[in-house]
Amino acid sequence: MRPFLQLTLKEARQALGTALVFTGILLAALLYLISRLGIWPTGLVALFISLLMGFVPFWALWRTYYSLRQEWTGDHMYLLLSLPVPGWYITGSKLIVALLEMLLYTALLSGAALVVFFAGGGDLYVPSSLISEPVFIATTLRVALLSLAVLFIGMIVVQFSHLASRLVSRFRGPLMIALVLVSTWVVTRGAGLLAPILSWLPEVPVHSIEFHDDFVSVATVYLGIAPLAGALIVSLGLFWLGSYLLERDVEL
Repeated sequence: MRPFLQLTLKEARQALGTALVFTGILLAALLYLISRLGIWPTGLVALFISLLMGFVPFWALWRTYYSLRQEWTGDHMYLLLSLPVPGWYITGSKLIVALLEMLLYTALLSGAALVVFFAGGGDLYVPSSLISEPVFIATTLRVALLSLAVLFIGMIVVQFSHLASRLVSRFRGPLMIALVLVSTWVVTRGAGLLAPILSWLPEVPVHSIEFHDDFVSVATVYLGIAPLAGALIVSLGLFWLGSYLLERDVEL
């Protein structure tokens, strides 16, 4: 596994410059928004932070695509493919670094959101004691893991589509878009077919917390994860296929 770790570190160093710049911009934007608390309506500050949070998954998908593309545009792919390592070392290291970068941005945005909800006041005020409640912690972790799984599937779809589009020398852009659509259909269709087989998987409880004038109510919803598990299995198949194409058949 040492070559895999070395490739991951190499990918992290390659992404570090862009990550630092983006982190600086994001921090400046969040500090400015937090400084507006008490001046702007709390809901408006929360809205802007939510918009930034919504941008992060698209950034992760873009990084998944761009991290491979820059290897070809910089003529580095020849060197990578000459290394005595399987293709999944290359594709896996790029996915891990893109995920870590996305988690960094998500942590910054989540911290800013907590400041708004716990210190912003107004209709969005949430008691700070809630952060230590087991229900809040458990629900936050479960939602985060489920969201991460969905994003991971999307990143694999983008990576596979880009690698498969390299099989031809022309019209790679339109082909990649078509492959993203087809791959998404394959993943969702496969998830539906595998869901009954995986129905033995336990449901995940997610709690909804509502604040009233003199009491707090908690409602629990149970989410079946069999379709998501099926989608993960199919996407891992796409990951293997994309890694195989990179190792064997892609156009340099």
